[in-house]
Amino acid sequence: MLASHVVREAWLASLIRTPLLFAGAALTGLLLVLSGQPWQAYGMFSVVYFTAVNLVCWWWLGRRLLAAGRGFRDLLGRFRAADLGWALVWLTVLNVPYYLTVLGSLMLLYPGDFVRGVTEAFTPLVVIDLPGWLAWPYALFSVIVFPLLNAPIEELLYRGYAQEGFEAAGRRRTALFGTSLGFAIQHGFLAGSWRGAVAFIVAFFVWGLGAALVKRRQGRLFPLVIAHFVTNLALSTTPLLMVLGVFG
Repeated sequence: MLASHVVREAWLASLIRTPLLFAGAALTGLLLVLSGQPWQAYGMFSVVYFTAVNLVCWWWLGRRLLAAGRGFRDLLGRFRAADLGWALVWLTVLNVPYYLTVLGSLMLLYPGDFVRGVTEAFTPLVVIDLPGWLAWPYALFSVIVFPLLNAPIEELLYRGYAQEGFEAAGRRRTALFGTSLGFAIQHGFLAGSWRGAVAFIVAFFVWGLGAALVKRRQGRLFPLVIAHFVTNLALSTTPLLMVLGVFG
């Protein structure tokens, strides 16, 4: 396969999620308006359109791998018991700088009003009441289905397919920084304000760069998938907190 084609495929894998998530957020906002709700509440349902994008990316990547005579197992490898231990190590190595970057960015973006910055970044612009029959299933979906699907597909796309593609074409720096940039930009859709989005993008760039370095050093994806899953658990609890009335 030509190096130029490999590089294009790697860039596509790095960036494909951002326009898909934009479309998902816009469609969610439109559906809210049509149902008589404020469009700004789209952030409440981010796990829904993130999951839809995950399914699209799973299909897209599966077709790409099949065309190349490969499968997901070729990228992911086989699970080893030691992966659990390494996942705990990488969870600390990746999340400590991530949270420090988030908090540091919010302090710079919200001078003198840090508490407001944290609130705006981690909660939706508008919170609407959900009927009981929908609230609890949605909350459980957000903390079970979303992280179980999101963690493996993002690692397969960024640290698997894209990073390995760039490295195979000799683009070692792009393998680190290009994949980390694509990984970071998409996470702006999780924030509740534009300044929160900036903080998320910077922080997830740091997380992605750390994960890319880990993948290059260790050569294994499974520990990163586990660490990513645990990280997603912490970031997908907003719907559960809304059901419990934490946000009013």
